[in-house]
Amino acid sequence: MILVQVVQEPQKLKQARLTGNISISGKYVALDLKEGSVGVSKRIKDDNVVRHLKELIDSAGDNQRYGLVYRTACENADDKEIVAEYEKLSDYITDIINKATYERKTGILSKEKPEFVSLIEDYGFERIDELKTDISDVYESLRNYFDDNSSFCLTLYQENEYPYYKLLDLETEISRMLNKKVWLKSGGFLIIEHTEAMVVIDVNTGKAINNG
Repeated sequence: MILVQVVQEPQKLKQARLTGNISISGKYVALDLKEGSVGVSKRIKDDNVVRHLKELIDSAGDNQRYGLVYRTACENADDKEIVAEYEKLSDYITDIINKATYERKTGILSKEKPEFVSLIEDYGFERIDELKTDISDVYESLRNYFDDNSSFCLTLYQENEYPYYKLLDLETEISRMLNKKVWLKSGGFLIIEHTEAMVVIDVNTGKAINNG
């Protein structure tokens, strides 16, 4: 038996993509099985902050059991919160490995966090002021993943007479975003075609006028 993680779901004729390097990410850090490796988000430009983060776990007296990457949210975070999350995720990976080693049953040992949670983390907490949803399950999941100390306000929209997606005109926005024809301010436009092997972008001058 081999412990693996699904990094990409199966699509059409392609099988799922797997890895033996188990990884998990949180608000501040991401961990994998590359013991001792340390990385810092490229969005953190301050060299002093980068240097401090690379030494943080050792200075806190914790043994770095796993590979570690500090995420963008660490730039303005309290050291205690970062270390606490590192310890929590370390224990979580250790628990998964122990289950795979000692339990007789096979199958799914742990499920990835919901995709909308990962998108929020990748977008960056410091860029969010408010999150609002009208889906109760999504709201509860967000409450479970993000505690009351989060920098943004989490709200459940409960006006049943008028769906939230209609209030925001999301159908129109999604249709516009998925349109393969994209107009540019210059008067030109792009044609974006998705294929299985690549994304093809055709640039057209359209109504654009070159003034020389």
